[in-house]
Amino acid sequence: MNIQEEHYTKKISFMQSLLQLLPFNEWNDKIINEAEEKCGFAKGYSLILFPDGLAEIIKFFESYLDNITLESLNEQEVPNKIREKISLAVKTRIKAVLPIIHSKNAAYFALNPVQGTEVAFHSCDIIWQYAGDKSIDYNYYTKRGLLLSVYVSSILFYIQDESENYINTDKFIDSSVENIVQAFSQMKKLLDPSNIPIVRMFT
Repeated sequence: MNIQEEHYTKKISFMQSLLQLLPFNEWNDKIINEAEEKCGFAKGYSLILFPDGLAEIIKFFESYLDNITLESLNEQEVPNKIREKISLAVKTRIKAVLPIIHSKNAAYFALNPVQGTEVAFHSCDIIWQYAGDKSIDYNYYTKRGLLLSVYVSSILFYIQDESENYINTDKFIDSSVENIVQAFSQMKKLLDPSNIPIVRMFT
């Protein structure tokens, strides 16, 4: 095992410790110190793994949760429709991963707005990839931008949801995803030159 592989293994071990500690802690130096101790690292060793400190740790943690989400999705039956795939992925990302946290310790709230949006956008990208999206033009950012609003609002809804098995969160996600699918469809129609009257005259 080379140094890079060793560091990656230690990073994953560190993430696993954080996952166990987050239900009882906030994102601060205290949880970092406890995670180091839990892993058997020397105090301050996390700075060797994550030189940029807490922000880098949280970003890596969110990426780690994205991978857990994909692993969970790969064990489930894949829906046929794109909107169903997106709904399932959002539910899995939020409900299957966050229950152990189930608080504003969700990384989106622990980072500054720019960093929080960055990690949330990455999660939305992962979800769209799972749904089979391979767009590389303006559609890439449009789809992820629309889903970003659903993803963040769904986290907020889930945190406050007291319904049995979070059924209201499921309904909220389904409805929100349906809305962005319709919105994207309308945008495509508006941008289609054949829908412009003056263009239709010459076609």
